[in-house]
Amino acid sequence: MGQKFVYKENMFLIFVEKLSIVKIICKGCDRMEHLKPIFFFSLVILFMILLLYLVVRHIVKEKKFQKQLLHIGNEAEQQLARKLSHRFGTYRVLTNLYLPNKKGATTEIDVLCLCRRGIFILECKHYSGEVFGDEDAAKWYHGLSRGRGFGFYNPIAQNRAHYNALRQVLGVKNENLLHPIVVFCGPCRLKRVKIRTGFCPVIKEKKLFRTMRKVSAFCPRLSRREIIRLEKLLEPYCHVTRREKKAHLKYVKSKK
Repeated sequence: MGQKFVYKENMFLIFVEKLSIVKIICKGCDRMEHLKPIFFFSLVILFMILLLYLVVRHIVKEKKFQKQLLHIGNEAEQQLARKLSHRFGTYRVLTNLYLPNKKGATTEIDVLCLCRRGIFILECKHYSGEVFGDEDAAKWYHGLSRGRGFGFYNPIAQNRAHYNALRQVLGVKNENLLHPIVVFCGPCRLKRVKIRTGFCPVIKEKKLFRTMRKVSAFCPRLSRREIIRLEKLLEPYCHVTRREKKAHLKYVKSKK
């Protein structure tokens, strides 16, 4: 009888212990119910921090990429200017001219070449990959590998603005003296570029001198004295203040 009583007592104690464990678990669950909103709020905060990090990282990468493109573009302009300068003794080459336009802002000419054949307004672009564009479209497209790419302002429209500003500054009446050309430097391919008029040829750098001869074949010539006079007249537009450059960049960004 004593053994049975001890056995029953032990079973009762085990049952009581199990009940206490269940109560502890239930209490823990009750506490977890209170912690659920805090846990959910923490997850939302972590997600927002991760999203903000990815956005900032993307913005930094884009800015870095744009700076690299700008640096490469400036180098390409300088190289093109050097090639033109070394071509003949009668060539006068000016870079980065900030000319006033009719809207009260400025337009920047990448490279301006003065020679016996006339005044060549060169819009220089340095890209790799493939270039797609239409003369009448507002934006052109630059395609890279792996589906990457970006749009850029129509270079023919840019050069038209340069052409009009230069005519206004020089007071040129004979349009045949001005020859706008878009020059693509670097390893890019002009994949589908649709040109409907002969106003502004779009070419690769290797065809530049051939195109210059072609577009100016039946045009009036400039004398050496006229070239020097035009150079002196236009040279001050190459030396603008930092404030004027910032104003120009602000105007360009407002158009995008």
